Amino acid sequence: LDASGRIAKREAGTPHRSRGGASTVASGASDVRVERDRRPPEIAMADQALSLEWAYGFSSNLTGSLVNLSAPDGSTKKVCYIAAHTAVIFDCVSKTQLVLQGHCNPITCLVATADRSYVATADAGPDAMIVVWCVATGEPARTIPSPSPNGIGAMDITPCGKHVAA
Repeated sequence: LDASGRIAKREAGTPHRSRGGASTVASGASDVRVERDRRPPEIAMADQALSLEWAYGFSSNLTGSLVNLSAPDGSTKKVCYIAAHTAVIFDCVSKTQLVLQGHCNPITCLVATADRSYVATADAGPDAMIVVWCVATGEPARTIPSPSPNGIGAMDITPCGKHVAA
């Protein structure tokens, strides 16, 4: 990398200075020099966010780890379930998942509003929180940090979704 952070190129046949950990890759008329990231792994990985593509399985050992989000008239057929630190909204018709990520600990509770437009998740452990999610977008509508010193073991939500009891 050059001083500005871009990959440095050099003409073929010109000498190169090698710093520890650097490698030079030949590519025809020019070489490309690639530097190794020398930061500790936990720092180097911090700026490389992971994206969950699909959740397999669910937390079947939790009571209430699955809620029906299907419309009474049958217009939508969805379920929401817990998969460790993630809640998943599965559309049974389109066979797609909407993953709800944000918990630092395994999710312990899952509830839905009467109209099925919001779900709330909670966890137990350090930095525990309650998150109310919009089912249509998968975005958090409200986050309640540190609701209890030991986290949440059970909760319910009012039919309108305005109040959560934990």
